[in-house]
Amino acid sequence: MFAVEILLLSVLVYLGLGVFYWFLFSFFSLFHKDKHFEQATVKSNIGVLIPGYKEDAVILETAKSALDQQYPTASFDVIVIADSFSSEVLSKLRDLEIVVWEVSFEQSSKARSINAFLRENDRKYDFLLVLDADNIMADGVLQTMNNAYRSGAKSIHCHRVAKNEDTQTSLLDGLADEINNSIWRKGHSAIGLSCAVGGSGMAIDYGIFKDSMSEIDVFSGFDKELEVQLLLRGVKTIYIDNAIIFDEKVRKSKALRKQRARWFASQLNVARKYYSLGLNKMLKEGNFELLNKTFQFILLPRAFTFTLLILLTVLSRGIGNQLAFEFGAIETGVFILSMLISTPRTYFNFSTLKALTHLPSVLLALIGSLFHLREAKTKFLNTEHEGNES
Repeated sequence: MFAVEILLLSVLVYLGLGVFYWFLFSFFSLFHKDKHFEQATVKSNIGVLIPGYKEDAVILETAKSALDQQYPTASFDVIVIADSFSSEVLSKLRDLEIVVWEVSFEQSSKARSINAFLRENDRKYDFLLVLDADNIMADGVLQTMNNAYRSGAKSIHCHRVAKNEDTQTSLLDGLADEINNSIWRKGHSAIGLSCAVGGSGMAIDYGIFKDSMSEIDVFSGFDKELEVQLLLRGVKTIYIDNAIIFDEKVRKSKALRKQRARWFASQLNVARKYYSLGLNKMLKEGNFELLNKTFQFILLPRAFTFTLLILLTVLSRGIGNQLAFEFGAIETGVFILSMLISTPRTYFNFSTLKALTHLPSVLLALIGSLFHLREAKTKFLNTEHEGNES
C-alpha cells in the first residue's frame, strides 16, 4: 500500500506541473495586447498556401474566399496543393485564378505536400501564409500580415476561431481552441515569449520556412516540429489576436478521436526527439525559449490531465490518503480556474453550459484516441471536413 501511495503522489506532482503551467499562462493572457504595426507602404509578395488531402467538400469555398482579400491581386497567389482530389474539383479549381499544385505520395502527409511545393516552386514570395483546406480568412488578414512582416516579424500567427459550432462536439472543440489561444499564444506573447505555432493560420518568411521545413518529414504534427526548428534558428513567432482565421471544428466525436490521436502521437514523438536538445541548449546557450517549448511537449493533454485528476482524487479518498486527496482537490480546482480564466467571455452562456453536459462522452472519445497512437505514427489520419453540411 505504501508503494501505491508513493506512486499516487508522484503522478499528482507530475500532473501538478501542467496545472501550474497552464494557470500561470492563463493569468498572463489577461495582459495581452496586440502590438500596433504601422501601415506598410511596400506590398510583399505573398503566397497563400493551402495543402489538402481529399478535401473536395471544402476546398472550393476556401479558395474562392482567399481570392477576395483586399490586397493587390498582383502581389499574392492562392496556391492549392492538391493531394487525391477528384478530377471534377480539380477542374473547378483550375477555372479560378489560383495556382493548382498536384502531388501524390505512396503515404501522404501535410509536411510532404508542403515540401514538394517548396522544392519545386520557382515563384518569388516574401512570405507564405499557410491555411487548412477549411479555413476562411477574415477581411484584411493579408494586409495585417504584411504590416507585421514589413515591421520585422518573420513568423506570425493569426487568431483561429470556430467557423461552426452547430453541435455540442464542435462547440467544445471551438472552446478548446480558444483556450489554446489564451494559454499558448496570448499568455506567452504577453511576457515576450514566442507563441505556439499551429498547422494553419501562420505566416512565415519564405526562406526561413523552406529551410525549416526541409528538416521535417512526419505523418502528423509537422507544426510541433516546425516550432522547434524556428526556435533553433532564433525565430520568434508573434501573435496577432485581431487577424481572424475561421476554422471548421469537428462535429462528431469519432472525428475528434482521430484528430486528437494524430496530435498526441506527434507530441510524444517531438518530446522524445527534442527534449534532451532543449535542456542542452538551455544549459549551454541559455536558450529558455527552446526549453520552454520542449517542456510543453512532456505535459499530458488537458483532457487527460483533468480525467486523471478526478480519478486520482476519488481514489485518494477511497484509500484514505489525505495528503494525496488534498493535492488532487487543489489541483483540480486550480485546473478549473485556469480554464475559466482562459475562456473568452462570449462562451459564458447557456449553449456552452449545455455542451458541457456532453463533456464525458468527449473525454471518452479522447481516451479512445490512445488506441490509435500506433496508427497515427505510421499513417496520416486526415480530419474529414463536411463544409456547410450539418
